[in-house]
Amino acid sequence: MPQGPFTNTSYYSVEIERTEVGKFSECSGLSVQYETYSYNEGGLQDFVHEFRGHRKYPHLVLKKGITNENKFLEWLLQAEKREDRGTVTVKLLDTRSQTIRTWAFARAVPIAWEGPTLSSGNGGVANETLTIAHEGLVL
Repeated sequence: MPQGPFTNTSYYSVEIERTEVGKFSECSGLSVQYETYSYNEGGLQDFVHEFRGHRKYPHLVLKKGITNENKFLEWLLQAEKREDRGTVTVKLLDTRSQTIRTWAFARAVPIAWEGPTLSSGNGGVANETLTIAHEGLVL
């Protein structure tokens, strides 16, 4: 297995308007995709032209073990208006807490939170999941 900064021991730090609000073990939705339109040119039949349309961004989905930190729930319950939306920054960190890569998302708003499934016989880790909608990747 390859060694280096992208091993399973890396984790994600999340900031809302430059304030760190937690560290996560999983993050999905770090992608952008363009709609495409095909055009068959009349005289040339060797290929089909592809043109880009609108950009689409999936929701960010962050997962971590439950802690006594409740900033995410506070954010979820307080972010009611579009004016409340801010920039969310996701940082990939190595085992020494050094930043490997950073992604920022404009006008982010939390749209779902899911707590752990509670069972007295379950010896697993209690996780929480936060889903965030946003208006695009920014540099």
